[in-house]
Amino acid sequence: MRLHLRITGGTPIPSSERPSDDIDAQYERVRFRGAEVERAPGSEIRVRVRLTTGDVEYVGKERGTGSGVVELRLAVEATLAALEKAVPDGPRLQMAGVKSVHAFDADAVLVSLRVDGPDGKSLLGCVPVGASLGRAAATATLDAVNRILGRPDDGEAGGPNEPGGG
Repeated sequence: MRLHLRITGGTPIPSSERPSDDIDAQYERVRFRGAEVERAPGSEIRVRVRLTTGDVEYVGKERGTGSGVVELRLAVEATLAALEKAVPDGPRLQMAGVKSVHAFDADAVLVSLRVDGPDGKSLLGCVPVGASLGRAAATATLDAVNRILGRPDDGEAGGPNEPGGG
């Protein structure tokens, strides 16, 4: 299942800050702009995720109380909130789970999502942990959804994870 993106609302980004990528000029693609994790006294965590399509920015915000696991969950939820704004006609996505793992001498974040609907499709994203668990959780969420968002429906089979793709 592929979707055309219809862009509505959001905050314009100055042209000097827009990424220039000839491939992405052919279609509107949801891009990651940043994730900020703020820890307040009393173990409160605030997460803010910024996504863009073209020159429009969408922000998702979540807050909660806890530690590292909560930070991961909040980052996924904030990313899903920003995606919902960026792709209002897109599929409804729910977090099934998120986990930080250590394998092959590296740390990574795995995100599992469910697509609401009769298919109940599951999506999985994985990203190595860099400087921030929150950033890794946000980008792993986008890694999971990039298989169903961002490319126009050209009537041909897709990538290696889709039937007929290579």
